[in-house]
Amino acid sequence: MTELTFQISRALARSFTPGDEIVVTTMEHEGNVSPWLIAAPDFGPTVRWVAFDEESWRIEPAALAAAPSGRTRVVALNYASNMTGSINDDRAPTVSMTCAGRSRDSLAAGLARRGINGWSGHNYAFAGARQLGLDLADGVLRLGLAHDNPQREVAAALEALREECSAPGGG
Repeated sequence: MTELTFQISRALARSFTPGDEIVVTTMEHEGNVSPWLIAAPDFGPTVRWVAFDEESWRIEPAALAAAPSGRTRVVALNYASNMTGSINDDRAPTVSMTCAGRSRDSLAAGLARRGINGWSGHNYAFAGARQLGLDLADGVLRLGLAHDNPQREVAAALEALREECSAPGGG
């Protein structure tokens, strides 16, 4: 994805002029942001950012609608966020979290010992991690709770997470 977006950004940016705009969001994978940030100084457009809403964990439609101007040439918007786990059509097959006093790696390892897979880190969503004030080296823990998980698996994952978050320092 990163290479493809980089090549597209270079091809499109050749037609940009100073004062043109590129809109990106803080939910993006770095592979959808960096190519536009690199193109901007080379070809003259201004980069405008739309922050995700920290209540809904989405790019709210009103915020996105307000971002483009008459000079906007590209709106780079993802479908699913590597940072928040949300999808911009109200579905959220993954959730992201932190637990006070626990590193995300130790949480993921604790859950793995219980047979529950999770991902730890910034998930290449640097802008979103910065917006939330997260340590980029630690990031978040992500759990996939897709529509095909039976209720018992979701309940087991939540109980394991509750126990892991309350365990001091992790195991």
